[in-house]
Amino acid sequence: MRAFIVNHDGRHCAYVNRCPHTGGPLDVWPNEFLTEDGRHLICATHGAVFVPDTGLCVGGPCVGDALQSLSVHREAGTLVVTCRE
Repeated sequence: MRAFIVNHDGRHCAYVNRCPHTGGPLDVWPNEFLTEDGRHLICATHGAVFVPDTGLCVGGPCVGDALQSLSVHREAGTLVVTCRE
């Protein structure tokens, strides 16, 4: 499983790198997850737009669906992401 972390307004959020619409990765080009204005996450395949701090889709073919979130916390200056089984 591939995942990514985004720093949104100083808060770190982690998501599985899989679009709820197609099941493919959001980034066609490595590490390109943000819209041009940097305000939202975007699926490069079909343009679904997601809110960075919730993963909720607010535009495109999967409106109302959400990215699968992962738990993220800091341990001694290191970000740790926990994957649920």
